[in-house]
Amino acid sequence: MNHLLSECHYKCAKSLIAKQTIESLDRLPSLEPMAKQLHSLLSSCLLSVTVSIVLLHIPTRVHSVTLKSDVEALQALMQAVDPVSIVRYSYLHSWDFAFDPCEAAGVFQGILCTFPTDKSANRIMAIDLDPAGYDGFLTASIGNLTELTSLRISKNNFRGPIPETIANLQKLT
Repeated sequence: MNHLLSECHYKCAKSLIAKQTIESLDRLPSLEPMAKQLHSLLSSCLLSVTVSIVLLHIPTRVHSVTLKSDVEALQALMQAVDPVSIVRYSYLHSWDFAFDPCEAAGVFQGILCTFPTDKSANRIMAIDLDPAGYDGFLTASIGNLTELTSLRISKNNFRGPIPETIANLQKLT
């Protein structure tokens, strides 16, 4: 009989504890607003971490853009070529001077640049035109490309005298 009474007390106590727990939970503020705030906070943190990771993988610029006289020499070269001979998908067709020749990957096909580690300007070091049959001539501004080591214009139709300024290209091999 004692055992039966103990079991009854146990069930009663358990029922009373459960009822008090439910009543306590009813008095607690709703968890829904807190869950929304937590979700918002976690979303903001995730976005912040993602942006930070992306920014860490963007290389910082330690050098300036291409030297202005080098860009002008490329522009003069392109202007000295008959536009009719610049066919679609040729190297010269890719040249877009809205972009920097040394900074825009794939825009200036056939151009190689120096990338100094100090803050000096990038320089054009090689011009390798595709054999597209360009019809034109070399201008005197070619002599401003003083870092040029290679000039390949073969299998194209460049005519006229070789500019005297080509003597300025001391590194040309």
